[in-house]
Amino acid sequence: MDQSSEELEKMEFNDKFEKTYSEISNEDYDDEGNFCSICGSLDIKIGYNKKEDMFKYECSKCGSIVVEDEGSSMCIKGDERDWPEYLSETLKFPFIGEITEMTDREFFNPDDPGPILFMDEVHVAAIDYSFKYGIVAILKINRRYYEHPLCFVDPVDDESSNYDEVKDYQRWRERHWLSDYIAAISEAFSKNKSDDE
Repeated sequence: MDQSSEELEKMEFNDKFEKTYSEISNEDYDDEGNFCSICGSLDIKIGYNKKEDMFKYECSKCGSIVVEDEGSSMCIKGDERDWPEYLSETLKFPFIGEITEMTDREFFNPDDPGPILFMDEVHVAAIDYSFKYGIVAILKINRRYYEHPLCFVDPVDDESSNYDEVKDYQRWRERHWLSDYIAAISEAFSKNKSDDE
């Protein structure tokens, strides 16, 4: 992107835009195809500048403004969200959640699937951060505590603020999150490769 954030702020994004059938991906058919890249909210206003072929996304939930062209994006207003801190302050604990994906243990060892099963309703007591999985839900099951990735736990009460916040996190995580674990492995691999050359 050749423009500065100041130039982008002054630019008009009032043009009508249409996509042809061949330009529409499967993602665009999903209600959640366009969302805030900072907070994951679906409550965004989309503007278009035909001359520069750029889109502007304004989030009414967190106030961020992001401008995208074909190959890049720039956040001109708003800061990256500290998800562990934000969700710790925002979610109301405990709440009832439902497991939305099978665990590896359940899939590969059906004779001994473990305590956390697909479609189980669980008590979410708190959240924590995991180097490998990002935010994990602390689940209380029969007087014992277990960790499970929050991206695979949906609050049962879909009218609650917890539901909206967890869904926003799940949308954001699916598209924008990179595991610290994977990043560390990639960095080590790149370093070893450059050392070998």
